[in-house]
Amino acid sequence: MDRSSKRRQVKPLAASLLEALDYDSSDDSDFKVGDASGLSDS
Repeated sequence: MDRSSKRRQVKPLAASLLEALDYDSSDDSDFKVGDASGLSDS
């Protein structure tokens, strides 16, 4: 049950993050670096 709950939360959370950052599916590798930098900067 706990695992299912976490999985459900992760999906919308990731989608929200990608939308907020105007994520481009063609920039996958760049996103990983930008994500870490953005989290640290914030």
